[in-house]
Amino acid sequence: MFIGSINRYMRAVLETAGAQWKGLPVYVACSGNFTVERILARCGAGAIHSNDVSIYSCALGWHLTSQAVPYKVKDQAGEFSWLADYLEPGPATIATLLLTGEMLKVSGDNAYARRMREEYRLRWPELHARTVERVSKAVAGIKLSSYFAGDCRDFLTGADRESVCISFPPTYKGGYERLFKKLDAVFDWPKPSYQVFSPEDFEQFSKTVRSFRHWMISSDAEQPALAGQHVATVQTTLLSKPVFMYCDSAPPRLATARQSMSSNPWHPRTDEVVEPIQIARIDSKTMNAIRSMYLAQHITVCDAPRNYAILSAGRIVGAFSFALPRGPLPCDLYLLSDFAVRPSPHRRLSKLILACVASREVRDDLEQWLCTRIKVIGTTAFTDNPVSMKYRGLFDVHSRSEGKVNYLGPAGKWSLKEGFAWWKTNHSAK
Repeated sequence: MFIGSINRYMRAVLETAGAQWKGLPVYVACSGNFTVERILARCGAGAIHSNDVSIYSCALGWHLTSQAVPYKVKDQAGEFSWLADYLEPGPATIATLLLTGEMLKVSGDNAYARRMREEYRLRWPELHARTVERVSKAVAGIKLSSYFAGDCRDFLTGADRESVCISFPPTYKGGYERLFKKLDAVFDWPKPSYQVFSPEDFEQFSKTVRSFRHWMISSDAEQPALAGQHVATVQTTLLSKPVFMYCDSAPPRLATARQSMSSNPWHPRTDEVVEPIQIARIDSKTMNAIRSMYLAQHITVCDAPRNYAILSAGRIVGAFSFALPRGPLPCDLYLLSDFAVRPSPHRRLSKLILACVASREVRDDLEQWLCTRIKVIGTTAFTDNPVSMKYRGLFDVHSRSEGKVNYLGPAGKWSLKEGFAWWKTNHSAK
């Protein structure tokens, strides 16, 4: 489950800045998983004062300041009453919260959910012992001078302004509350009172953070007022939101998402496309290598779980990838990317790629992969035009919005040989 960790790029930026703060006291607002504290301890920071409000972070903070704060199961006769034996203050409680969070991911009152929860209960002693060991190792190097369970703004009110202040606050309103809602429903604990943090509070809160001698803060929205203190833009995946990091005294650093790539094993077919047409299933690293060679550079891409290359007599002519459907498009599978190799003498080579997408050979492989029937394929054309000529004739328009046209098309329309014959007759003009 998410427990307030910061990604490895942010950790690298923090460690670079932390080397300049040796011996200085530090106030960490919104500690989350205490990753910041672990880094600062390695960097030789002075007294560390931490703060947070979630059920998990408070258990960690109280343990790291040797406070034996009791947690209890709310319903002593309910489904989770047996967890009461695993709530000794310290690593035992922390491990119980972690495992319960994982167990509660399987929600609902159905046979599968009940079976999964029962399996957790049967294996709990073993799982709990291993998790206690991992928790103890993870926090072994952290020493806190104090922990404040409450509003981050109240925490900083009385803090020494000659110290360092670090805060990576929530990026959307009520984020912590939704993440830990299920745990709060199971356990009774001294929950602190606080005002829910909202992105609208960032400007005023950042002024408080910047009132310290040294400071660092992050936001998922660019802050023009802090442009002079911008030290890093961090993006973990090609489609994730970037995080902007600001600091009073850290060298500029840029961290962006990178694709894992191998190599393209096929030469491109730059002359006339001929039979036989073959479909080769490829991994995401190979797909990334092919896309980097032939897909337009301005197109944002991401890794897909199923990727294919199209070969003409052993040479590559195009590729496409699928992802599980998301959003309102009523399809069994989503065509995430499809493109043809250029240069090519054929003006409408992209039609051949789509003819292969609609083939029975591809459909059968997808059905074997997902163990379900695939009848409808959906995709989106990013265009301001009312239609995309590439999909016309094979896919039907389902809906339109600004800059987008959503399409639906049949899976298993024909064999590869039949699809090639259709393209050869209608769209192979040079």
